[in-house]
Amino acid sequence: MKILVISSCTSRKCDYKTPASRMYTGQQHQRLMEGLKQFRTRYGKSVIDVAIISAKYGLLSEKKVIEPYNLTFSGLKNGDLLERSNNLRIHEDVETLIIDYDLVFFLLGKEYVQVLQLPFQVRDSVTQIFLLGDTHKKIIVEHDLSNIHFVPAGESLRHKLHTNFTALKGVVFKKLCEAVCRDGFEVFEEVKKNPQLILEIVQQNS
Repeated sequence: MKILVISSCTSRKCDYKTPASRMYTGQQHQRLMEGLKQFRTRYGKSVIDVAIISAKYGLLSEKKVIEPYNLTFSGLKNGDLLERSNNLRIHEDVETLIIDYDLVFFLLGKEYVQVLQLPFQVRDSVTQIFLLGDTHKKIIVEHDLSNIHFVPAGESLRHKLHTNFTALKGVVFKKLCEAVCRDGFEVFEEVKKNPQLILEIVQQNS
């Protein structure tokens, strides 16, 4: 199974040129990379890839060397979001990327999901899982496709995981990686079959 995580850029960044994996110092990105480090130590570097939606650069590979910047999609009106998304070719680039994966996790806020301009034209076996707050569920479920799944990551989950909203999605993925390292790779296989299992898995030992 080939897995992809698509996360968002963060307002906190390094102040020097560096690969995207190290540029972002926000809590979500830091927790995500901590979990990924554990997973890659156990299973190697070829199973899970990371890409980042950047308000300046568009879709970034984690290995892409970039300069620091001060742009965000958060707070933009819908028309401005779509205009910038189109200029950065985010929909086309993400669609082209995810075709080659079996399981894709989207760790994005509302505006960052909107710039994706769902849905993507990919095979049904590309399972796409969106972690979002309950109030944003309609962005996902309105497409009514068998390979797009909404998993609630809101106040209830934040409370149960004893974290804050800024870190929440990164914490969820880190805990998934910890579960895989503890219980075996079949954890990801079960999540692909039933994405709602994520909630049960990450709350174990929390």
